[in-house]
Amino acid sequence: MLDRNPDSDPDCHSDHSSDHRLDHCPEHYIDQDAMLQSAEQASLFLKSLANRDRLLLLCQLTEGEASVSDLEQRTGIGQPSLSQQLGVLRREGLIAPRRAGKQVFYRLADPRVEALLGQLYELFCRPQGPDEQPDETIGDVK
Repeated sequence: MLDRNPDSDPDCHSDHSSDHRLDHCPEHYIDQDAMLQSAEQASLFLKSLANRDRLLLLCQLTEGEASVSDLEQRTGIGQPSLSQQLGVLRREGLIAPRRAGKQVFYRLADPRVEALLGQLYELFCRPQGPDEQPDETIGDVK
């Protein structure tokens, strides 16, 4: 992660005593084009996850490969919605199919999915201890 305080970076050899703007330190220069490109990629990635059914399917697939019928049973998502959401995830490259006879099995195809779902689990799904209260304001529109 980029340290936004150049004075605290022991590897920065520039004198920042008079000006703390990062664009004056080559070691801390933020390439705006690269940042825009990364933001666009992140936005597209998050859009592909921004659906309750797709999140449920991906959560199931973090436990390993599953058939379409298994996913339908475990998530309660019926046809044709299940096929539609699996199609979106497949087109986005987040899951990959494997055909075995008449059955189709799916697995996660993008390692970023499991990493992000782990964070989402910690924020939204992790069982709360007796002294912890879930944050019920997240997502509330007032």
